[in-house]
Amino acid sequence: MDGLIEPGKSDRGKFPVLGALILGTILATVLLGKFLTRSTSTEPSVANLRFVVNVNKATQAELRTLPDVGPTLAMRIVEYRDLHGPFSSIEQLTEVRGFGPKTLEKLAPMLVLTNATDRTNDLNETERLASAP
Repeated sequence: MDGLIEPGKSDRGKFPVLGALILGTILATVLLGKFLTRSTSTEPSVANLRFVVNVNKATQAELRTLPDVGPTLAMRIVEYRDLHGPFSSIEQLTEVRGFGPKTLEKLAPMLVLTNATDRTNDLNETERLASAP
């Protein structure tokens, strides 16, 4: 009766190697998953990004590349800028409905300001980011 268990007999103990292999695979998967998802950086992930958005020049599409900036907020930022002129400080973004202090704190490392015709600051910022570790 190969492969069949006779009534009254148990198959317990017949597959210790298979059980150990399954248990080992589960443990390895869990431990590897924890290792791979653990951050080794002490800085917030936003600070590690290598791009910036110039708030005074960005299109709605460019603004939407920022975390937590959807189509409505991007539109409000552009409308505010069109109505009031270029932003004079990053903090001025909090005057845009939906852009509060928490959003400002999160996005500030990714934002720069230059006026719409000045490319000097853009070039300097690009060089700074290119030389960053």
